[in-house]
Parts: sequence; structure tokens; C-alpha cells
Amino acid sequence: MKKSVLFLLMLLTVVAQAQNTAIADSLVAVGQYSKAVQWYEEQGKIPEKYFQMAKVYEASGNKSVALEKYEKYIQIDSTNTRVNYNYGLLLIETTQWKPAEKVFTKLNKEKPSAVHWYYLGEIFEKQEESLKALASYNQSIQLEPDFYKSNYKIAVFYANAKEYSKAFEICNRFLEKDAEDIQMLKLRGQVHFSSQHYDKAITDFEQLLHLEQIDTFIYEKLALSYLANEEYTKARTLYDTLIETINDENPEYYYNRGKCQGFLGNNTEAETDIQKSMALRTFTFENENFYLGYFYQKENNLKKALHYYQKAQKENKNHQESAYQIIAIKDYQGQSFAKTIQEYETFLINFPAVSVKRKASIENRIKQLKQKQHME
Repeated sequence: MKKSVLFLLMLLTVVAQAQNTAIADSLVAVGQYSKAVQWYEEQGKIPEKYFQMAKVYEASGNKSVALEKYEKYIQIDSTNTRVNYNYGLLLIETTQWKPAEKVFTKLNKEKPSAVHWYYLGEIFEKQEESLKALASYNQSIQLEPDFYKSNYKIAVFYANAKEYSKAFEICNRFLEKDAEDIQMLKLRGQVHFSSQHYDKAITDFEQLLHLEQIDTFIYEKLALSYLANEEYTKARTLYDTLIETINDENPEYYYNRGKCQGFLGNNTEAETDIQKSMALRTFTFENENFYLGYFYQKENNLKKALHYYQKAQKENKNHQESAYQIIAIKDYQGQSFAKTIQEYETFLINFPAVSVKRKASIENRIKQLKQKQHME
């Protein structure tokens, strides 16, 4: 009989506590945070009430008091995994890296998991301890090989380290399971771009657009991939979109659209865009001037070509290609043999790292000019 009464009292206590918790939870749900805290304070059991109050303060945005409540709980019971985990997450959210590191290091000693190792890796990454971060992410996938967040972080590390084949292996593994995995598609597209596999980068970025991903960087990388792949009309169309809808004062957009126009033979439009690009910049324009020179040289307008090459050289005396083209145009126009020989020889001295092919071509031309000079 006594046992039955005792059991009934215990049952009533549990029911009452559950009711109290339900009341407090309903107060939190409607934003009555102060009343919810009061309920937990009066009705809750120590140390559980400190955890409940911490969650209420966290929900209300009072993170400093939430941390205090977590710490009060941990002073009484430091072994509760759930409390330590939530405490660690709030430390991360408030950028308290060293205390957070201590919490997740302890969790991984006592109850290692893929999630705990992932967050420890993130903490190390925020502290710019890349090797420790990578080691933690690798511990995470040892426990759970398909843990997405850690795999993604590792793939990013490989991409940044230019270990592209390892980054591709991770991206491809997840994309084989889900061909519309947005994050992995974005990463693989960028790795293709960085490794200069522009055809494959185009495929991934076009797929992202098909999936209605409209991040600016996707348009930018796709446009650059088209440009590198000599698909100038497609690149120009994308730069039209970027200028009209994203930023009509971005000098890179005008510069690259100008290059597209030039390669398509539209030199007037190229000049307009590249001049616009220069007007928007606050630094040197050797590359812009070089491309204008190049486009006019293709058109056999050597006067304008020489003008822009000389402007590029004025902006940057170490601009190797413009320096060479200036000499080559003057040579073609019939500058004196002695002057041209001197300029070619000076070029080889000033640019010792010139390609083997270019060096051989110049040396051959110097020989020809000396023979002509001797015959005069």
C-alpha cells in the first residue's frame, strides 16, 4: 500500500513537472520570455532549470545571460553532453573561440562524434589554424564518412591548396548521389574554373543557372569561362546582363565586355567599353591599353595600335608584350635597321624571361636585319 502511494506521488510529481514545462514552453512560443523564465525559476528542478532558462535567454537574444545560465548548470553537472554542446554552439556564435575550443575538445574526449569534430574544426578555422581544422574535419569523416559539412570543408581546403583532383573526388562523390547538390556544384564549378577546365566549368555554372541559382559570382565565373573558351558572343551577353542588372559601374565588366567586342571585330564598341573601364578605375591601365592596341593591330590600323601600345608602356614600362609589339610595328613600318636592331637587343636584355619561341624569333630577326644592314 505504501509503495502504491509513493509511486502515485512520484507519478503526480512527474505529471506536474511536465505540465509546468509545457506551460513555460508555450510562453516561449508566443514570445513571453520573461514569464517563461519566471516559470522555470519557480518550478524547474536544479540544475535542469538553468538549461531551460539558458535556452529562453538565447531565444530572446540575451546571449550573455544565456551563457551565465549554461555555466551555472555546468558548475553543478559538467558531464551533460547536450548542455555542453549547446553551450559550445553559443560560444561559437558569440565568437569566443578559446572557450568554445575547450568545450568541443572535452566533448570529443568524452563522447566523440562527427558533429563534435566538425565544430572543433570550424573553431580552429576561425582562429586561422588550418592544419588543426583539417585534422578535425578528417576525424569527423572517419567517424561518419558521408558527413556532409566536414566533406565540404575538406574539399574547400583541397581546392585552396590547388589539390584539385582530391577536391573533385569529394564533389563528384556527392554529386553522383544528388546531381542537383547546389553547394557541391558551386564548388566543383569553381575548381574547374581554377584548374582552367573551362568547358567543364561552363557545364556546372550553366546547370546552376538552370537550377535558378542567381549568385553574382556564378554569372561572373561563367562569363569569364566563356571568354577564356573563346565563346565571345555568349560572354558579351552575360556582361550585358551584369552591367544592366548587377553593377553598371564595375570596371571589370566593361573591360571584359570590351575584350569580347574586340575579339568579335567590333573595335569601336571595344574602345567605348575599355575607355569606360578606365574612367571608372583609379589605378594604371596597361592591360586595357594593350588590348586596344591588339584589336587595332588585328584590324591593321597600326597608327592606333601603336598609340595604345605606347600608352600601355607608359603605364607600365615592364609590360613585355606591349614593348615587343611597339618594336615589331616600327620594324614593319621600315624604321632604320640600326635603330631596330638596337631596340630588339635592348628588349632581350630588359626581358630575360621572354619565352624561348619569342627569343628565337627575335634573334632570327636581328640576324636578318644585320644582313640587310651589311648589304646597304
